[in-house]
Amino acid sequence: MTSAELLVLLTDGRDPLPRSVLRTASRLVEADAPVDVVAMPAVALARMIDTTYAESTDGLARVADDVRAFADTPVRLCRAEVDEDVLLVVLAAAEPIVISVFVHDRAAQRVSIGHEPLERLLRRSRSSNRAVALDALRGLSPEATFACHRQDAVRTASTFERKYSAAVHSGVDVDGLDEFVSALRRQNGEAVLLLDLPAADGGLIVGVREDRSEVLAVLSVRGLQS
Repeated sequence: MTSAELLVLLTDGRDPLPRSVLRTASRLVEADAPVDVVAMPAVALARMIDTTYAESTDGLARVADDVRAFADTPVRLCRAEVDEDVLLVVLAAAEPIVISVFVHDRAAQRVSIGHEPLERLLRRSRSSNRAVALDALRGLSPEATFACHRQDAVRTASTFERKYSAAVHSGVDVDGLDEFVSALRRQNGEAVLLLDLPAADGGLIVGVREDRSEVLAVLSVRGLQS
């Protein structure tokens, strides 16, 4: 499929689409950008988004929910990018019906926090893994900055609960999961920032309030194979 063909499918659809989608699709045509197409059952695509992309890209949860309603029906995932924008379009496989669309602006999601501000937040935190995180931070350069990923707090809590509970049963050492999940659920649907801290024998995931005013919780994971 070409970007021009994809634009035709989007503009010929019965339901109106967000302007951001149509603008991005038009820019794809102007750049003659290639479109990657993958076919799979809808339920498999929803599961893939839940377990992989929804953790790192805010907004894909809605796509997963749209797709999940089609159960085992085959769908096509079309992906194309231009500059910092990534357009995802899910089509029915049997006929050109648009199931869901999403534009991910990678530049807009770039948020970071420096070593010193993170240290201050950790010192004020009540997380049971605060000391572990401070120890990990001391081993890193004072000039280090840490990329933060904005996520829906409640949905991320559910995803982490499933993922890391399964990891525990597989022999992975996970410390602070209940505290982490509870802290995110208390955000009542607000967003949360997640960042990774490397540690000598594993890694730490730090949950920070979206305005970067508080560390909500710290999850320690050791022995997880990538």
